[in-house]
Amino acid sequence: MNQKKASIFSIIKKFFFEFLIVTLGILTAFNINKWDENQKLASEEIQSYKTIKSDLKSDLYVLNFYKERFEKNKKYLTPINERNYGRIDSVEMYLENSFDLQEGNATYINLKYSGKLGVFKNDTLRRGLVMYYETYYQGLETMSNTHKELVATNITPYLIKNMNYEGSPSSEYILTMLKNHEFRNIIKYQLLMSVYNLSVIEKTEKLANKIIERIDIELGINEE
Repeated sequence: MNQKKASIFSIIKKFFFEFLIVTLGILTAFNINKWDENQKLASEEIQSYKTIKSDLKSDLYVLNFYKERFEKNKKYLTPINERNYGRIDSVEMYLENSFDLQEGNATYINLKYSGKLGVFKNDTLRRGLVMYYETYYQGLETMSNTHKELVATNITPYLIKNMNYEGSPSSEYILTMLKNHEFRNIIKYQLLMSVYNLSVIEKTEKLANKIIERIDIELGINEE
């Protein structure tokens, strides 16, 4: 009887150890898979930060180009709008300036439509990215389309029709044009667009730089 009990105990003991080994094996494999997945997500997060940062840097380069252009527009057109005609020989060049957004939001769009925006664990940074691309960037797109349409459908046709392009238009000829109410309105509207564009660009630059600073913190970068 004691031998039979010992045999049963031995079987139970063997089963228990086999169960324990299998369970530990499953848990180990699960933890390894989870660790691999976490490492993959961490790597994907870092790469996404780097790509987004590169996109934002490109945006800032483009925005700065147009910022300088519209600052020149504002400086040149303001005196003319105030009827100070000391320098008017290049007015048509400034009137045809427009904002042409070079879209660089492919990384964000891919992350958004693949459902991977959650790869960014920093909630504040993720909200900043959403605000930048869903609000500010949409504003830039609208501004770009509006300004290009204004120049293409109103300003350029008017200049082609009325500007004397036989050589460089003389100051005397432009002074004559400035007596025309429609021409002065074109100058005024282009000036207003330049001021507005500058305001939008500066706000966008500020947010982009703030996001880059936060990305650098996530990446452990301390740029002087």
